[in-house]
Amino acid sequence: MTLLDDAALRALARLEIGVSRRRTGGDGGRSAGRRGGRVEFAEHRAYAPGDDVRMIDWSAHARTGRLFVKEFEADEGLDVAIVLDTSASMASGGKLLAAQRLAYALGWVALRSGARVRVALAKGGGLAVSDEVSGAAGAAALGDSLQREGAVGGTRLSESLSKLPATSRGARLVVLLSDFLADDDGRRALAVFAERGDDIVIVHLRSNQDLDAADAGDVVLEDAETGEQIAPDAAAPDRARRFAVRQEEAWREFAAKRRLRYVPVDASARFDVAMVRMLRASGVVA
Repeated sequence: MTLLDDAALRALARLEIGVSRRRTGGDGGRSAGRRGGRVEFAEHRAYAPGDDVRMIDWSAHARTGRLFVKEFEADEGLDVAIVLDTSASMASGGKLLAAQRLAYALGWVALRSGARVRVALAKGGGLAVSDEVSGAAGAAALGDSLQREGAVGGTRLSESLSKLPATSRGARLVVLLSDFLADDDGRRALAVFAERGDDIVIVHLRSNQDLDAADAGDVVLEDAETGEQIAPDAAAPDRARRFAVRQEEAWREFAAKRRLRYVPVDASARFDVAMVRMLRASGVVA
Protein backbone atom coordinates (compact mmCIF):
# COMPACT_ATOMS: atom_id res chain seq x y z
CA MET A 1 0.00 0.00 0.00
CA THR A 2 1.26 3.48 -0.88
CA LEU A 3 1.14 5.57 2.29
CA LEU A 4 1.02 8.98 0.56
CA ASP A 5 -0.27 9.93 -2.86
CA ASP A 6 1.40 12.31 -5.32
CA ALA A 7 -0.64 15.28 -4.10
CA ALA A 8 0.52 14.78 -0.52
CA LEU A 9 4.13 14.43 -1.62
CA ARG A 10 3.89 17.64 -3.65
CA ALA A 11 2.66 19.42 -0.52
CA LEU A 12 5.75 18.15 1.32
CA ALA A 13 8.26 18.79 -1.46
CA ARG A 14 9.34 22.25 -0.33
CA LEU A 15 9.84 21.39 3.33
CA GLU A 16 12.93 20.51 5.31
CA ILE A 17 13.15 18.66 8.57
CA GLY A 18 13.35 21.06 11.51
CA VAL A 19 15.87 20.48 14.29
CA SER A 20 15.72 22.64 17.37
CA ARG A 21 18.66 21.16 19.25
CA ARG A 22 21.77 19.19 18.47
CA ARG A 23 24.06 16.86 20.32
CA THR A 24 27.74 17.76 20.19
CA GLY A 25 30.14 15.08 21.30
CA GLY A 26 27.91 13.92 24.14
CA ASP A 27 28.38 17.12 26.15
CA GLY A 28 24.72 18.12 25.91
CA GLY A 29 25.47 21.22 23.83
CA ARG A 30 22.61 22.70 21.85
CA SER A 31 22.15 25.12 19.04
CA ALA A 32 18.75 26.48 18.11
CA GLY A 33 17.17 26.65 14.70
CA ARG A 34 19.33 24.09 12.95
CA ARG A 35 18.05 22.11 9.96
CA GLY A 36 19.34 18.90 8.46
CA GLY A 37 21.02 18.88 5.08
CA ARG A 38 22.61 21.77 3.19
CA VAL A 39 24.76 24.21 5.12
CA GLU A 40 27.71 25.42 3.03
CA PHE A 41 27.86 26.47 -0.63
CA ALA A 42 29.98 24.18 -2.81
CA GLU A 43 29.37 24.93 -6.52
CA HIS A 44 26.89 25.71 -9.28
CA ARG A 45 25.41 23.29 -11.76
CA ALA A 46 22.94 23.74 -14.60
CA TYR A 47 19.29 23.73 -13.60
CA ALA A 48 17.34 20.59 -14.49
CA PRO A 49 13.54 20.09 -14.38
CA GLY A 50 12.52 18.98 -10.91
CA ASP A 51 15.26 20.89 -9.09
CA ASP A 52 14.21 22.95 -6.09
CA VAL A 53 13.49 26.43 -7.46
CA ARG A 54 14.62 27.91 -4.14
CA MET A 55 18.17 26.82 -5.03
CA ILE A 56 18.27 28.82 -8.29
CA ASP A 57 21.01 31.47 -8.23
CA TRP A 58 19.23 34.45 -9.72
CA SER A 59 22.38 36.58 -9.57
CA ALA A 60 24.15 34.09 -11.85
CA HIS A 61 21.10 34.10 -14.13
CA ALA A 62 21.25 37.89 -14.40
CA ARG A 63 24.91 37.69 -15.41
CA THR A 64 24.70 34.79 -17.85
CA GLY A 65 21.06 34.45 -18.91
CA ARG A 66 21.20 30.78 -17.88
CA LEU A 67 19.67 28.99 -14.92
CA PHE A 68 22.00 27.51 -12.32
CA VAL A 69 21.25 25.91 -8.98
CA LYS A 70 23.45 26.15 -5.93
CA GLU A 71 24.83 22.94 -4.50
CA PHE A 72 25.89 22.64 -0.90
CA GLU A 73 28.17 20.37 1.04
CA ALA A 74 26.42 18.57 3.84
CA ASP A 75 27.64 19.10 7.37
CA GLU A 76 28.21 16.14 9.70
CA GLY A 77 24.66 15.14 8.91
CA LEU A 78 21.55 14.35 10.82
CA ASP A 79 20.35 11.01 12.10
CA VAL A 80 16.58 10.63 12.31
CA ALA A 81 15.02 7.80 14.32
CA ILE A 82 11.27 7.38 13.81
CA VAL A 83 9.76 5.18 16.49
CA LEU A 84 6.25 3.89 15.85
CA ASP A 85 4.10 2.32 18.57
CA THR A 86 2.54 -0.81 17.04
CA SER A 87 0.78 -2.10 20.16
CA ALA A 88 -2.86 -3.23 20.15
CA SER A 89 -4.42 0.08 21.19
CA MET A 90 -3.11 1.70 17.99
CA ALA A 91 -5.48 -0.51 15.96
CA SER A 92 -8.57 1.52 16.89
CA GLY A 93 -9.82 4.66 15.19
CA GLY A 94 -7.31 4.61 12.34
CA LYS A 95 -4.42 5.56 14.64
CA LEU A 96 -1.90 3.10 13.21
CA LEU A 97 -2.48 4.16 9.60
CA ALA A 98 -2.37 7.85 10.54
CA ALA A 99 0.89 7.26 12.42
CA GLN A 100 2.37 5.34 9.49
CA ARG A 101 1.47 8.14 7.08
CA LEU A 102 2.90 10.82 9.36
CA ALA A 103 6.05 8.79 9.94
CA TYR A 104 6.49 8.32 6.22
CA ALA A 105 5.95 12.03 5.56
CA LEU A 106 8.54 13.01 8.15
CA GLY A 107 11.00 10.39 6.93
CA TRP A 108 10.48 11.45 3.30
CA VAL A 109 11.20 15.09 4.16
CA ALA A 110 14.22 14.06 6.22
CA LEU A 111 15.67 12.01 3.35
CA ARG A 112 15.26 14.96 0.98
CA SER A 113 17.00 17.13 3.57
CA GLY A 114 20.08 14.91 3.49
CA ALA A 115 19.43 13.01 6.71
CA ARG A 116 19.96 9.34 7.50
CA VAL A 117 16.75 7.67 8.62
CA ARG A 118 15.86 4.58 10.65
CA VAL A 119 12.42 3.26 11.50
CA ALA A 120 11.80 1.38 14.73
CA LEU A 121 8.59 -0.50 15.58
CA ALA A 122 7.82 -0.75 19.29
CA LYS A 123 5.61 -3.26 21.05
CA GLY A 124 5.76 -5.33 24.23
CA GLY A 125 9.07 -3.83 25.33
CA GLY A 126 10.77 -4.88 22.11
CA LEU A 127 12.03 -2.73 19.25
CA ALA A 128 12.40 -3.84 15.62
CA VAL A 129 14.91 -1.45 14.07
CA SER A 130 15.30 -1.09 10.32
CA ASP A 131 18.52 -0.58 8.41
CA GLU A 132 19.58 3.02 7.99
CA VAL A 133 18.55 4.59 4.68
CA SER A 134 19.50 7.83 2.98
CA GLY A 135 18.78 9.72 -0.22
CA ALA A 136 15.65 9.63 -2.35
CA ALA A 137 16.14 5.92 -3.03
CA GLY A 138 15.56 5.20 0.65
CA ALA A 139 11.89 6.21 0.54
CA ALA A 140 10.65 2.83 -0.68
CA ALA A 141 12.49 0.96 2.07
CA LEU A 142 11.13 3.47 4.57
CA GLY A 143 7.54 2.72 3.54
CA ASP A 144 8.12 -1.03 3.64
CA SER A 145 9.59 -0.85 7.15
CA LEU A 146 6.68 1.19 8.48
CA GLN A 147 4.09 -1.33 7.23
CA ARG A 148 5.93 -4.45 8.34
CA GLU A 149 3.78 -5.17 11.41
CA GLY A 150 0.18 -4.73 12.52
CA ALA A 151 -1.02 -3.41 15.84
CA VAL A 152 -0.94 -6.21 18.45
CA GLY A 153 0.45 -6.80 21.94
CA GLY A 154 1.18 -4.58 24.88
CA THR A 155 3.13 -1.38 25.41
CA ARG A 156 6.30 -0.83 27.43
CA LEU A 157 7.66 2.18 25.62
CA SER A 158 10.56 3.08 27.91
CA GLU A 159 11.86 -0.47 27.61
CA SER A 160 11.46 -0.33 23.84
CA LEU A 161 13.10 3.08 23.52
CA SER A 162 16.08 1.95 25.60
CA LYS A 163 16.93 -0.42 22.74
CA LEU A 164 17.22 2.38 20.18
CA PRO A 165 20.79 2.37 18.80
CA ALA A 166 22.87 5.39 19.80
CA THR A 167 24.52 7.64 17.26
CA SER A 168 27.90 9.32 17.47
CA ARG A 169 27.49 11.35 14.27
CA GLY A 170 26.27 14.87 14.65
CA ALA A 171 22.71 15.55 15.77
CA ARG A 172 19.92 13.06 16.28
CA LEU A 173 16.22 13.68 15.90
CA VAL A 174 13.94 11.14 17.62
CA VAL A 175 10.28 11.13 16.60
CA LEU A 176 7.92 8.99 18.70
CA LEU A 177 4.40 8.32 17.41
CA SER A 178 1.97 6.71 19.86
CA ASP A 179 -1.43 7.00 21.51
CA PHE A 180 0.32 6.56 24.89
CA LEU A 181 -2.42 4.31 26.22
CA ALA A 182 -0.11 2.46 28.58
CA ASP A 183 1.28 2.74 32.09
CA ASP A 184 4.79 2.82 30.62
CA ASP A 185 4.33 5.60 28.10
CA GLY A 186 8.02 6.20 27.44
CA ARG A 187 8.61 9.35 29.50
CA ARG A 188 11.50 7.86 31.42
CA ALA A 189 13.43 7.05 28.24
CA LEU A 190 12.50 10.33 26.57
CA ALA A 191 13.87 12.25 29.56
CA VAL A 192 17.17 10.39 29.17
CA PHE A 193 17.31 11.21 25.46
CA ALA A 194 16.62 14.87 26.21
CA GLU A 195 19.46 14.98 28.76
CA ARG A 196 21.80 13.63 26.09
CA GLY A 197 20.85 16.57 23.86
CA ASP A 198 18.72 14.71 21.33
CA ASP A 199 15.93 16.62 19.63
CA ILE A 200 12.65 14.93 20.59
CA VAL A 201 9.30 15.17 18.82
CA ILE A 202 6.31 13.53 20.53
CA VAL A 203 3.45 12.85 18.12
CA HIS A 204 0.31 11.96 20.10
CA LEU A 205 -2.29 10.08 18.05
CA ARG A 206 -5.83 10.58 19.28
CA SER A 207 -9.03 9.07 17.96
CA ASN A 208 -12.61 10.20 18.36
CA GLN A 209 -13.55 6.54 18.13
CA ASP A 210 -11.89 5.95 21.49
CA LEU A 211 -14.20 8.57 22.98
CA ASP A 212 -17.28 7.82 20.89
CA ALA A 213 -17.28 4.21 22.06
CA ALA A 214 -18.21 5.51 25.48
CA ASP A 215 -21.18 7.37 23.99
CA ALA A 216 -22.70 4.31 22.36
CA GLY A 217 -24.14 3.01 25.63
CA ASP A 218 -24.88 -0.43 24.22
CA VAL A 219 -21.33 -1.75 23.90
CA VAL A 220 -18.80 -3.08 26.36
CA LEU A 221 -15.57 -1.11 26.38
CA GLU A 222 -12.47 -3.29 26.36
CA ASP A 223 -8.84 -2.39 26.91
CA ALA A 224 -7.13 -3.74 23.80
CA GLU A 225 -3.95 -4.60 25.69
CA THR A 226 -5.10 -5.87 29.11
CA GLY A 227 -8.42 -7.39 28.02
CA GLU A 228 -10.18 -5.65 30.90
CA GLN A 229 -13.84 -5.01 30.12
CA ILE A 230 -15.66 -1.98 31.43
CA ALA A 231 -19.43 -1.82 31.27
CA PRO A 232 -20.61 1.57 30.02
CA ASP A 233 -22.78 3.83 32.10
CA ALA A 234 -24.11 7.36 31.91
CA ALA A 235 -20.84 8.82 33.17
CA ALA A 236 -18.57 6.90 30.77
CA PRO A 237 -18.40 9.62 28.05
CA ASP A 238 -17.45 12.29 30.58
CA ARG A 239 -14.81 10.05 32.13
CA ALA A 240 -13.31 9.30 28.74
CA ARG A 241 -13.11 12.96 27.78
CA ARG A 242 -11.67 14.03 31.12
CA PHE A 243 -9.00 11.36 30.74
CA ALA A 244 -8.11 12.62 27.24
CA VAL A 245 -7.81 16.22 28.48
CA ARG A 246 -5.64 15.22 31.45
CA GLN A 247 -3.42 13.08 29.26
CA GLU A 248 -2.79 15.91 26.81
CA GLU A 249 -2.14 18.43 29.58
CA ALA A 250 0.36 16.08 31.23
CA TRP A 251 2.25 15.58 27.97
CA ARG A 252 2.33 19.31 27.25
CA GLU A 253 3.78 19.95 30.71
CA PHE A 254 6.34 17.14 30.31
CA ALA A 255 7.45 18.47 26.92
CA ALA A 256 7.63 22.11 28.05
CA LYS A 257 9.86 21.30 31.03
CA ARG A 258 12.36 19.47 28.82
CA ARG A 259 12.14 21.68 25.72
CA LEU A 260 10.64 18.88 23.64
CA ARG A 261 8.07 19.28 20.90
CA TYR A 262 4.61 17.86 21.48
CA VAL A 263 2.20 17.43 18.55
CA PRO A 264 -1.33 16.10 19.19
CA VAL A 265 -2.85 14.62 16.03
CA ASP A 266 -6.44 13.68 15.25
CA ALA A 267 -6.14 10.28 13.58
CA SER A 268 -9.32 10.89 11.57
CA ALA A 269 -7.98 14.01 9.87
CA ARG A 270 -7.04 13.86 6.18
CA PHE A 271 -3.38 14.10 5.35
CA ASP A 272 -3.49 17.17 3.15
CA VAL A 273 -2.36 20.78 3.19
CA ALA A 274 -3.92 21.28 6.63
CA MET A 275 -1.79 18.47 8.06
CA VAL A 276 1.35 19.96 6.48
CA ARG A 277 0.49 23.31 8.05
CA MET A 278 0.16 21.61 11.43
CA LEU A 279 3.59 20.02 11.06
CA ARG A 280 5.12 23.36 10.08
CA ALA A 281 3.47 25.17 12.99
CA SER A 282 4.87 22.58 15.40
CA GLY A 283 8.41 23.07 14.07
CA VAL A 284 8.76 19.43 13.04
CA VAL A 285 9.28 20.60 9.46
CA ALA A 286 10.25 24.01 8.19
